[in-house]
Amino acid sequence: MLPPQKKPWESMAKGLVLGALFTSFLLLVYSYAVPPLHAGLASTRTPEAAASCSPPALEPEAVIRANGSAGECQPRRNIVFLKTHKTASSTLLNILFRFGQKHRLKFAFPNGR
Repeated sequence: MLPPQKKPWESMAKGLVLGALFTSFLLLVYSYAVPPLHAGLASTRTPEAAASCSPPALEPEAVIRANGSAGECQPRRNIVFLKTHKTASSTLLNILFRFGQKHRLKFAFPNGR
């Protein structure tokens, strides 16, 4: 007697599940094996004292604040927040990331990525 034949969709479903698991496993191994692509940008976290100051005003006169002290150079930060969802996100993020690199903007990434 011949063994009962499997239904074709069962074999296809098993293949898809195994393919998805194998692909996710390879991506996990790859993420640990390859150094981060943007490792140089991880060092952009600067303390308040090391941050660059805004350019001085065109007029040389000092700005007097409410507490009476003369105005000092304030830290300046160029931070861009990128959040896209269901909008060709990888392409859009790459374009915005390149724009930020070209204009020397600082990026703030979550710690987990």
